Amino acid sequence: MKIKIELLSDLCTYSGETYNSTVDTDVVYDQYGIPYIPAKRLKGCLREACIELVDFEIMKDEEFKKLFGYEGSNQSAFSLSNAYLLNYDSMVCELKNAKEKETITAQKVLDLFTYTRYQTAVNLEDGTAQKNSLRAMRVVKKGLIFEAELNWNHLNVNVDSTEYGILKKVASIVKHIGCGRTRGLGLVDIKLDATESKETDKVLFEESNITDNNKMYYKIHLESPMICKAPTGNQAVTQDYIAGSKILGLLAGQFDLAEYQELIKDSELIVSNAYIMCGKERTIPARNSWQKEKNQEYDKNGKMIVLDMLCNPDISKKQMTPANLHYIDVRGNVIGVDTEISYHHKRPDDKSIGRVTGEDNSSFYQLESIQAGQSFGGYIIANKKQAEEIIHAVKTLQHVRMGYGKNAEFGQITFQLTKIEPIKETVEIIYDAAVTLVSDLIMYNEFGAPSTNIACLKQYLKQALNIDNSDDFIIEKTFLKFGIIGGFNTTWKMMKPVIPCISKGSVFVIHSKQGFDKGKFVHSFFGERVSEGYGEVQIDEIPQQAEYNVHDVTKCATDKKEQDISSEETEIKTDLLVQLREREEKRRLEQRIREIAATIQLEEDIFGIAVFRIRMIYEKKANYQELLEQVNGIASDKTRKACQTLVKCINPDEFIKDFSISLSNQESYQWIYHVYLTELKYHARIQKEKVKRGKEK
Repeated sequence: MKIKIELLSDLCTYSGETYNSTVDTDVVYDQYGIPYIPAKRLKGCLREACIELVDFEIMKDEEFKKLFGYEGSNQSAFSLSNAYLLNYDSMVCELKNAKEKETITAQKVLDLFTYTRYQTAVNLEDGTAQKNSLRAMRVVKKGLIFEAELNWNHLNVNVDSTEYGILKKVASIVKHIGCGRTRGLGLVDIKLDATESKETDKVLFEESNITDNNKMYYKIHLESPMICKAPTGNQAVTQDYIAGSKILGLLAGQFDLAEYQELIKDSELIVSNAYIMCGKERTIPARNSWQKEKNQEYDKNGKMIVLDMLCNPDISKKQMTPANLHYIDVRGNVIGVDTEISYHHKRPDDKSIGRVTGEDNSSFYQLESIQAGQSFGGYIIANKKQAEEIIHAVKTLQHVRMGYGKNAEFGQITFQLTKIEPIKETVEIIYDAAVTLVSDLIMYNEFGAPSTNIACLKQYLKQALNIDNSDDFIIEKTFLKFGIIGGFNTTWKMMKPVIPCISKGSVFVIHSKQGFDKGKFVHSFFGERVSEGYGEVQIDEIPQQAEYNVHDVTKCATDKKEQDISSEETEIKTDLLVQLREREEKRRLEQRIREIAATIQLEEDIFGIAVFRIRMIYEKKANYQELLEQVNGIASDKTRKACQTLVKCINPDEFIKDFSISLSNQESYQWIYHVYLTELKYHARIQKEKVKRGKEK
């Protein structure tokens, strides 16, 4: 289902930001410059309207709570996406495929849909504008239509349902959104559309490929920003990956308690963390042992050499610093996760106050989120029965949302199982290895307390590798980083205990004279809470040379991520690029007119008169030829020659041929001469001021 919003007046969705000191109150827009209406604002307006219906006893309080849930709870009956312009996907596709990407900036796109309004505060004593009170507000133009995805949190809601009828009534009484509602801004017409959205394929392989032990790869594409709260619960900071516990919770939510217990009875179901993808490949956290020379940067080709301190390189004459790389793939491509900050507010409990005051439970706050458009990947380790049940559950997933704020504008994703491969037991005896923690590691000591002690780590590794002789097994060259793990239990509605851990990216070397089986780590996790993705490891040979080439492919990877969204190309239905190109051509033409006007020199006493006469004739004539004929008929010889000089400098019919602008002869004459005469008027005034200052001297 969808909610359609038509703007009956200009709209300002206050973003909390300014632009380049020229716009004090800016609108919300995406990375391409296309404005949108945040879901939290829209849902807040719907909730406010519903409260009014309850206050007037038109609606029962139970109906309100059933629809919007209790304050501070996530039990809302529906979730909303941001409201985007009609044909938004097509416009984005056009912009991505545009050849002139360097000239088509976000601000130029934004100018197509917005303009700037100015206002001042008035001194009530004398009725004049107060000093230093001029403010600029950007607004979205009226007449535009936005659409928001409306998804019900239980699937049996249709147009005949009670919830649908209540929400339709609520939407019909929302008449204003955004700021400046009492000044004529934000007048809207909101309607519900029962059209269902098209669902993508959830499983991309055949079930016949399932074996006794399976590794199923999954991909998460962010359709909207997603908030993965930090372990401390701070909503202003997001993790840059999607924890395995969130994916496990998503899958577990498709079963009731008895079914889920039966699912994991035979063997533990393991879900890895989802890390950013570079193209179609999942990356992993970079090693903490990598260092670089101080102040070293990537070269012009995006390459940099880092040193792996596991190899004991000679750095006696170098000043080293941690490389601080984010995520890396097997080819050495380095990529980071794009995040963004969004600003929000909570109005006072007294809704008659239309702004945040900082009192009466009102406040401004900000949220950090992972930007939309990025893809994350991981895998699930499951036996045959578990794999079959999970595939069936994934096929029934609809309108998937994850993370914090998922009932509003955050957390809308596409979840897919992309491929499956059998897990084969291998035996490979080695004596030395470098172990990298791909995810955080949780351990408990002999007393049952959380621990990050090396002795505890050694005990867990011996157990995983089935090594009995403790003197034979050594951990050395440790490059460890420590963190904390917390979270929130949605079943108990309580914070989980905060415990210490060894953080992902930590690396160390293990050695055993009697050797150990590398195969035990190929598809294995160790430590505690492995079903949630903790304790994933990668075991490699100790590198023979310290130098390692890495490549900064952030831009390339972004392009790959965008191209990998879907195998189906979006059908282009808009004229967005045509408008942008024409506006750019008009800017070039205006600049050329300014250059011509700046070169014209006439006597000071006749310049202004000639410009005035041409303006009077221009307003009455339909084309350039009629203008020229009228100018040739001016009685005064001096005025006629001055006017002829000005008019012959620009013939619109010939002048516009050098520019790709789709205007008729009459339209080009009217527009070009409007710009031309405005510039001439300005230069005539400047010349007059110069002559006046010269006489005064």
